[in-house]
Amino acid sequence: MSEHKTSGVRVAVARNPGCPAGLLERMIARESNEVFVALLRNPNVPAGWLEYMSMSSQAETRKAVAHNPGCPLGLLESLLLDWDSGVVRAAAGNPSLPPAVLAMWQLAHGST
Repeated sequence: MSEHKTSGVRVAVARNPGCPAGLLERMIARESNEVFVALLRNPNVPAGWLEYMSMSSQAETRKAVAHNPGCPLGLLESLLLDWDSGVVRAAAGNPSLPPAVLAMWQLAHGST
């Protein structure tokens, strides 16, 4: 299924939280942008991949990293400072971001 000719099927595999990390890593190396973004949102993607991809020049890629529920706290905090507002909103909305960190960020940035 991870090599299915239809990208929609590969997106479904990429989004599946039960997909093994090894398969996700193999898919990351060869996928189209649509599937790639879905892969980066999967909580099983290794933290190293998230850290590497958070440095992408593509805001959509960084936003996918910020949406990932497995994104490490330090990386989420960095993404809260991104120049792209979509990336910042994704990081602020990540359920893994502790409420205290979000509250401090809101105070510092005048957000409510």
